[in-house]
Amino acid sequence: MILNAEAEKGGKVLVLSKLTKNDSIYWKDRFLSVERTADNKFLTENFVELCTDYIKQKEESLLEKSEFVKAANEYLQEEANIQMDSFTEKALQDPIKQAEFKTVVENFEQENNLHFPAEFEVDEERAEKLNKKVRKTLKLGKNITLTIKDLENLDEADFVQGYDNDRGRNYMIIYYDE
Repeated sequence: MILNAEAEKGGKVLVLSKLTKNDSIYWKDRFLSVERTADNKFLTENFVELCTDYIKQKEESLLEKSEFVKAANEYLQEEANIQMDSFTEKALQDPIKQAEFKTVVENFEQENNLHFPAEFEVDEERAEKLNKKVRKTLKLGKNITLTIKDLENLDEADFVQGYDNDRGRNYMIIYYDE
């Protein structure tokens, strides 16, 4: 549906598609050449996607990843606006990790053909999806997978990892409450 609105900016189009993902991409991107409106919902959704991409790219333990998720969630709950520099400083204290995150942001912007403004308003509905999108499983070897339901309350003291030289294998001790 083509709307008679914002003609000076190119107009507005509503697209409802029940096509497969590939067909939908062809129809919207190549044939119609339409782009999503870069509103707060869109920006917050992409910010959440950016955070999950950063977590997936990191070769850190689930505990270290959970610290980033905690910091990101705290920031999104406490702040009305997302400021990329402020977020980076609060979520990642290590300057090396801050630089890595900024590189991930640049790559994400290039791959998705978008640019995050210096500051934008948080869309709370989209921000809540961060916890849902983060993988909450810890894979130990080939046949053991632990699922962690509440990643934010994960305590590093509850997990002890090590290597047993006598057996030549890794081990993990997990402390939990019933």
